[in-house]
Amino acid sequence: MALSDIVTRTRSILYGTGLGEKPAIRIAATDAAEAVAGQLITFVLLAGEGAECAPGQVLSVYDPATEADAHAVYITSISTDTITGINGYLGSPVVVGSNSGDLDSALLEHEPLATQFEIFEAIDTVFSAYLYPSVYNITDATISSPDLVDGQHEVPATVKRITAAYQVIGPTIHKIGHTRNPEDVHTTLSSTGLLAQFDWIDGGTGYYTYHAKLVEADEATQELTQLIATGAAAITLGGHLVETTIQGTKAHNAQAVGQRQQVGGLLWRDFLTIRQGLSEELTRQGTSNIISIDRG
Repeated sequence: MALSDIVTRTRSILYGTGLGEKPAIRIAATDAAEAVAGQLITFVLLAGEGAECAPGQVLSVYDPATEADAHAVYITSISTDTITGINGYLGSPVVVGSNSGDLDSALLEHEPLATQFEIFEAIDTVFSAYLYPSVYNITDATISSPDLVDGQHEVPATVKRITAAYQVIGPTIHKIGHTRNPEDVHTTLSSTGLLAQFDWIDGGTGYYTYHAKLVEADEATQELTQLIATGAAAITLGGHLVETTIQGTKAHNAQAVGQRQQVGGLLWRDFLTIRQGLSEELTRQGTSNIISIDRG
């Protein structure tokens, strides 16, 4: 699963919701001549691009390589093609210094539904809060030198639940007793902060299987990419919770805000449906390394 694939799919979902056309793209000058002063940044667009922008609008770097490059600027004033605005708008990464080159020849989304930074943050939220324990990796690991005194072993920080442990004695595979949930301990006791206990039979290699929380670096199917992107799109539109927004109190914005939340709510329902359907299908197949045990 490549993060760029999830970002692309999230954008596809957002701009396929009927909430508006894909955002126009503005282009920064080859030498954007960034000048940073406190919370403000000034930079230059290509000739003629400034006429398309207005104070109160947002420019967001299009398709940044990483979240650290996902700059967003809230425009406060314009002079021909020179933009002045809030650097690091809505918590996005700031352009760190004058003439940094961060915006040289940059493609900038003009008034996007969501900045690239917001999309990155929404994807992070799906991974951290909305996959486990419904969807997770099943991973195998070995312990080359089992502790026969108390059976205590440091396990990876990704271990959420140990489901099985084995040792091979002669020609026979033996199931080994173990703690299901690793114990949280101080890092002086375990560098990962997790400690598990096993009832080993002898000093031969031990094997165990565990549930691991999915992270962005994991490989996954196209279905899982769709699942994460749908959840991220819903979060971006506020569909996973009831948002309080000052714009919603203004008559001319109320309809647009309500529409965003309505579409977001439908997307969130789709996310839950896809998650359940994916988990049930993977459970039936019994061959994938991603399953679900959540029936709540």
